[in-house]
Amino acid sequence: PHLYNAKPGQQMTSFLGRTETYGTQAHGVYREGRPYTIDSFLQDIQDVILEYRPDTIYCVDYDYNIDHRALSHSFEKAMGRILKEEPDYQPLVLKGYAYNTAWEAENDFYEENLRSTRDAYSLQYNPLPEVYHWEDRVRLPVHGEGLSRSLFSAGMYKTLNLYESQGAGIHGLRIFNADKVFWQRRTDSLCTAAEIRVSSGDASLLNDFMLLESKDLLKAEYHDGVWVPEGEGTAEVTFEAPAAVSAVVLYDHPHVSKNVLNARIDFDNGVSVQTGPLDPDGAATVIPVETEGVSSFTVTLLEVQGEAGLTEIEAFAQAEPWQPEFVKIMDEDGNFVYDYWIDPSGEQTFRLYDPSGMAEDFKAFCLNQHCSAEVQNGAIVVNCPVGELCVVYVADETGARLDTVAIRNPGAAERAWKTFWLRGEKLLLNLMETKLIEQRLFVCRLAEKLLK
Repeated sequence: PHLYNAKPGQQMTSFLGRTETYGTQAHGVYREGRPYTIDSFLQDIQDVILEYRPDTIYCVDYDYNIDHRALSHSFEKAMGRILKEEPDYQPLVLKGYAYNTAWEAENDFYEENLRSTRDAYSLQYNPLPEVYHWEDRVRLPVHGEGLSRSLFSAGMYKTLNLYESQGAGIHGLRIFNADKVFWQRRTDSLCTAAEIRVSSGDASLLNDFMLLESKDLLKAEYHDGVWVPEGEGTAEVTFEAPAAVSAVVLYDHPHVSKNVLNARIDFDNGVSVQTGPLDPDGAATVIPVETEGVSSFTVTLLEVQGEAGLTEIEAFAQAEPWQPEFVKIMDEDGNFVYDYWIDPSGEQTFRLYDPSGMAEDFKAFCLNQHCSAEVQNGAIVVNCPVGELCVVYVADETGARLDTVAIRNPGAAERAWKTFWLRGEKLLLNLMETKLIEQRLFVCRLAEKLLK
């Protein structure tokens, strides 16, 4: 089995014949001589988090790489233990896909302007379990010094090339976008430390922080770890002390044909609400309640399809999740703007990405007397004649700058020449990527023969 699915205490052997952790001169080991067991792996994840107690944790989520899936499961399992044992430690946890939003994303770096990450769930070659809503993603900006219109001169390209074993640089065409995308896994649920009793089934599955679980990663199954009751199921959640509850969040069975079509939530203070159908793919269904003095509540599954159940029950005192505090200028297609070629007509409308509401009353400025930037009905209208460079920035009511971008209007000849040159770069990089894949396939086949 994969290490993640090994039996407790079962020591695994790597392809190099190793059975314990080890380091190199260039990279030391976290703990020397730890046996390759799932117990050691989970414990080391838990211990290293508690040793450093980071404010923010980024972790890969479930994609088609089996080790990514194992890490995602293992991290959530370890994080669930930490939240129960250390209730005062509630880091910001951001989960993201390594392949569908980066490594195997759209090959779009050489579009006229840098595009933001496209919908990861729209990629048909590798369907993902849709345990997140795309519209709930956390979008983070990219450091401008890492970008360039040419991949070869981009700072991030040089950084990626340091990872020689991965051939990471040539994947920059897919990796580099105008934003990086993650989803928040909230760590402040009131249910984490609560006692949960169920009519039947395993109650511990409902507050273990795991949205997906797999008893066999080799088969890419992720439908395990779901509380599935017999008959009409009930789950009673009891808090350690009365609390205000602004929202309850339920996660349906991630199997598309096993769905909760309606449930009822009864609070001990007399408030009762029905949920209607839960998200059929297992993403969060948020039920606003805004009630106080809650000591316990019961979730009753009223109508189900198939062997339905829940993966998690969460309750929050604060309904709204964390939002990053920054402002970014973006075009009307939602792409973040850095160095931007404006529409050849010279006029284009831009908007603000302002997730935390920092710029309710903002102003726009242009540092070029031949250009202009004006706020009209909450949007920024920029005029930039052919051949001009316009530095546009937005500021709040105090005059503090929130974002600054460069907007250019190249002439037709310059656009054509640069487009031709950059398409040549793209063709070269695509050929390099194809060659790398061929070389890796050859090495893999050779290794397979030698192992046999």
